[in-house]
Amino acid sequence: MELKVRWISGGALIIWSILVVISFGITGNRIYQLSDVFRISDDAVIILERVISKYINRGLYAMDDNYQKSFL
Repeated sequence: MELKVRWISGGALIIWSILVVISFGITGNRIYQLSDVFRISDDAVIILERVISKYINRGLYAMDDNYQKSFL
């Protein structure tokens, strides 16, 4: 009986260790995606350019020539 308990607890420990490593890997990957500032800012720039180009196509222009040239 003592041998079976040892194998059961050892097996449970191995399975639990594998699950912990996998969950830490998933969590670490998610944290990396959220902390990737350049990717987040690239998405924000794309959205900002779409909004500005939509307003420029409507005929609403800014007074600054440099601002106009960078988004045309």
